Formats: sequence, C-alpha cells, structure tokens
Amino acid sequence: LREGGDRYTNTFTKFAVLIGALAHDVGHPGFNNDYLVKSKHELAIRYNDVAVLENMHACLAFELMLGEQQHANFMADLKEADYATVR
Repeated sequence: LREGGDRYTNTFTKFAVLIGALAHDVGHPGFNNDYLVKSKHELAIRYNDVAVLENMHACLAFELMLGEQQHANFMADLKEADYATVR
C-alpha cells in the first residue's frame, strides 16, 4: 500500500483482508483437501468435495464472529453493502 495501492482499496476491503488473514486455517484438521475428499471425510461430504478446507475456514470464522454472543458481533451494525464486502 505504500506504493500507491491505497487508491485501489478502501477501509472495508482492508478490513476484509484482515478478517481473511485471521481466519486463514482456523479449525484446520491437519490434512489437505485431496486427503479429505479421497477419505470421504465428513467435511468433504458437507462441502460436496469443493474447496473443502476453504469453505470450512470461512464458515467457522463467520460462525464465531456472528455467534450467539451478540456483544461479540462487531459486524452487527455494518451497512448491508459493507457486510457483503467483508463476507
């Protein structure tokens, strides 16, 4: 961003990148997608053998962020368009 990349992004895209970095590999079971699919692991079944780990990481991260504890949901007051950017 020091090289002028700021003109291609905004606060919410930066926020989304931060969320992605924090969520990367959350809940990782220690196996790769290929192994999960070939072993018919429950995660592969749940995500129809498509980007199994990526879907699981995103799902788990948003379950944690949007969970039962409303005081912890820092995205509750985002405008719909901003939420969509982060999501």
